[in-house]
Amino acid sequence: MAKREVPPAKTRRALAKVRRAMEKAKSGDNDAELTRWEREFVDGLEERLEKYGSAFADLSKGGADEALSLRQAQKLREVAKKTRKPPARPSKRKGLKRAGGFGRKNKPYTPRIRDVDEDAPEPVSKRPQLRVIDGGGEGED
Repeated sequence: MAKREVPPAKTRRALAKVRRAMEKAKSGDNDAELTRWEREFVDGLEERLEKYGSAFADLSKGGADEALSLRQAQKLREVAKKTRKPPARPSKRKGLKRAGGFGRKNKPYTPRIRDVDEDAPEPVSKRPQLRVIDGGGEGED
């Protein structure tokens, strides 16, 4: 591996992540066991970071100023997630939370029901009657 100019802060940050993941895996606080491959992977990352300041040489796999390639960083996140302690109890809240406004109280649900007869005209109660009006006609002279 050719040495690249990787900022020392990024190398230290990557080393800290690697060491933290290994410490949590070795502490045995959680039930997650790392596979042999994962242990070798993390050990290899640590060794290359200490020796070269970067864990990859092919610039097509990551940024020139990064200490870990994109895939290495992704796999390290997966290993770190595996070593985390599970939550004490599962959360009861799932899904989206309904946004509440100011002073909104939990009102009982009332469905919006449209009355189809609401738009209908009122029924005619009387039948129309034909009335003949006298006067004003032609031919009455």
